[in-house]
Amino acid sequence: MNFKKLYTFKVNQEALIEEIEVSKDEKGEEVKTIKKVKKNIPLEFAIKKPNRVMFEDAELFYGIRLSESIKAGLLPKALVVKRFENDGGALSRQEEIRVKELIEKLAIAQKEIFLYETKGEKSRTEIDESNFQSNVAMIQRIRQELIEIERTKSEIFEQTAENRARNKTIMWWVLNLAHKKEGENFIPFFGEGSYEERLKKYDEIEESENEFLKKILVRFAYLITFWYVGKISTEKDFEEVDLHDIDAVEELNSKIEDLEKEEKSTAELKDKESETGKVSE
Repeated sequence: MNFKKLYTFKVNQEALIEEIEVSKDEKGEEVKTIKKVKKNIPLEFAIKKPNRVMFEDAELFYGIRLSESIKAGLLPKALVVKRFENDGGALSRQEEIRVKELIEKLAIAQKEIFLYETKGEKSRTEIDESNFQSNVAMIQRIRQELIEIERTKSEIFEQTAENRARNKTIMWWVLNLAHKKEGENFIPFFGEGSYEERLKKYDEIEESENEFLKKILVRFAYLITFWYVGKISTEKDFEEVDLHDIDAVEELNSKIEDLEKEEKSTAELKDKESETGKVSE
């Protein structure tokens, strides 16, 4: 079978292996003793490279889940946005005032830094250098607070029909792309069958006490989610984000959830900075 891969990784699993030890007794005759020895067994796993048919199936799956979500009562993102626009926005009046204050402070701090930079490092006095470092630290604090405010705002839009369908589709990809090597071939990590059958296998692993399989499961979910949101595509990309030994499952899940939020918040922050710059000019 021609199995094309996006990425492969190997993990050692500790197992008890029976070994036969041959010795001789007092009469010189061979005596065989079976002993169980702990050994690391290398196992190989792979993320399958999807073909055209899989992409078409995933699109259909997303469409079905989107329709189900709307029928279940979840609003499409466009309606959520419209509702908040009618109510004056997703931020409270107090938050809007705070954002405006922060952006104004950010503009002042950036101008100060620009003036110190035009002086040149050698021409700066100790007071100049102290002020320069203070403004740099202030910018970092302001950016962090603005990102947190935007993150809170973005959480409002999490419970949309599109977001639920997207999360279900990520799971679909995980269940279909995760493979393990048996003999000379790669087979589906969650077995053959329908989405529901594979999902049942996923749940069984997640709820089991098999820590080894649970770590492999999380590693697959982590890497495939990064691939789905467009952060990685080549083998080198996968190698750079692969964590190899996954111990902090909750931390990983948090990183995955925050991935797009941070990107969106940073983009919105840049837009606001740009608008402030134009006003200052």
